[in-house]
Amino acid sequence: MMRGAALLLALSISAGQGAMAQGLNDLGAFFALHSENATWLKPDRGPANWQVEVSGVIVTKRVALDGRETYSAVDMSGVPSPLCPAYWLSIAARYAQSCAVPWSNEESAAQSAAHADLMGFIAANAYPPRPASEIEAAFVRRATAALDFEGDRCAAMAVFDAVYPAQIKHARAAMALPRLVVEAQCP
Repeated sequence: MMRGAALLLALSISAGQGAMAQGLNDLGAFFALHSENATWLKPDRGPANWQVEVSGVIVTKRVALDGRETYSAVDMSGVPSPLCPAYWLSIAARYAQSCAVPWSNEESAAQSAAHADLMGFIAANAYPPRPASEIEAAFVRRATAALDFEGDRCAAMAVFDAVYPAQIKHARAAMALPRLVVEAQCP
């Protein structure tokens, strides 16, 4: 039963990670702000494309034949996405609130500090910047949704006993380069 609950938790986490960047940025406004550095990509056919790169993040503007504009972004900086450890640490925070955790006071403090730092980093690097409390509320909603399954949540969340130290390390690495926070594949 515990393995089944842990699998459900892992699937919930994977599903939630990819959606965290949706609605985080106004890519059109970000592109407009940096449009003087835009590069036109001549298409063989189809829509016209322009790209702008800022701190390793590439924002692409596509203009369809009917004039409709769409935007996408990809982080090519080589630095890990802050969304992945932020999501994991948000769930770990819910775990610590809901279950008896075998963490020392120092471990709990390190987890809390890394989580708070990530919320501030994501808030400051969203476009436009947002209050950290708004970012944290979104992560709490996602973490709560990830834990909405039948079974022993505390037993399933025990995976964080082994995982959260690595997520703190990932969090510190992700914050090494201030940049627009965009959706990324999480390991």
